[in-house]
Amino acid sequence: MKNYCICKNWAICSLVLLFLLNCSSPLKKEDDKIHIVSIRQAIVDKSEMYLSEFIDDDIEYVQLESKKECLVGKNMRLYLDDSLIITFANKQIYLFDRKTGKFVREISHSDRSPQGYNETIYSFPYDEGRNTVFAKGWEPNSFYEYKLNGNLISKKIPLSEDESINSIVSLTDTSYIGYVWNYDGKQKNKLILFDDHGNKLKVYPQNLSFEFDINLHGIEILHWEGWFYKFDNKPNFFERLTDTIFQVTHEYLTPRYILSNGEFDAPYEIRNTEKYKNESHNYYHIQTIFESGKYLFFTFIFQKNKYCGIYDKESKETVVSEYNDGIKNDLDNFVPVKFYSINNSGEIIGFQESYLIKQWFKKNPDIVAKLPSHLQKFKNIEETDNPVVMIAKLKD
Repeated sequence: MKNYCICKNWAICSLVLLFLLNCSSPLKKEDDKIHIVSIRQAIVDKSEMYLSEFIDDDIEYVQLESKKECLVGKNMRLYLDDSLIITFANKQIYLFDRKTGKFVREISHSDRSPQGYNETIYSFPYDEGRNTVFAKGWEPNSFYEYKLNGNLISKKIPLSEDESINSIVSLTDTSYIGYVWNYDGKQKNKLILFDDHGNKLKVYPQNLSFEFDINLHGIEILHWEGWFYKFDNKPNFFERLTDTIFQVTHEYLTPRYILSNGEFDAPYEIRNTEKYKNESHNYYHIQTIFESGKYLFFTFIFQKNKYCGIYDKESKETVVSEYNDGIKNDLDNFVPVKFYSINNSGEIIGFQESYLIKQWFKKNPDIVAKLPSHLQKFKNIEETDNPVVMIAKLKD
């Protein structure tokens, strides 16, 4: 793991890693299954990313309804089930029909009503296996869980106010994993396993630290401090400014991926320091991670630009492109796609903003003339409309 492996020779680093996995409970040794994802090298290679490389079928385009009561706010996150498109923004949770894009309902409200939540969460807000959504509650360290019909079904308060939990994931029907935000560099726990009633069942220690003085450094609050996602119905975890993705079980944190950033790996121990603030833009900062049977998808920030990366588990190759440009659409030569998440059926869901689609039509008259009718209809899109959602099946 990156705070220990500081040498450049990967052979030596691997030996150090294996030693640590054997000596640092509750880590479990799975060295033969650890993938090295070469993000740094992918940027050096500057390979182009095309949809046809990982999409197995045609793209399904869905224009989200754009009535006043369902306009999606900033920082949209997208999730998909069999019949619905679930969108999250800062203070809203909207459901749209997957086929037609028609607005279905809002999940509760961000208010102090009996079923109201405080704010939405970035890491694992939608649990596809439980078919529920999570939001932050008003009590300290509380999370509210809602059915997709909008009903509040439970309130989960994992811990006392001594620790700050900013994201959770379900492990079983009655147990959850919470990430302890290491805001001051001195937290003893990284993850906590708790039950439906908030009883602590197990702790996974935090082995990383940094020097912190709130008067000198202040506190940087980011939504992706601790990131959870599920693959094969098993929770996985990544902590910001580290390099290892773990699978979480009742007993172990099993390392599965090491994100290799080379000299652009931000040292955990300088976090929140003046040096870090001055040089932060020179490091990679992972934001989101999702996984399918064949691929690992991730986004990250580097030098104030956002990037999308894809790692192929079979070929062991990594490709990176600028996120705001979108992934090049060579399947139907339409607008590029900004990827967001993957569902349990191996479907990828992405989007493109309406104002950029409108600009694309103006800039590409020759291509527009050759588009099929189901894409020609987007000529009439308004700049203020909700985004257009793209859905496609990933290659196995």
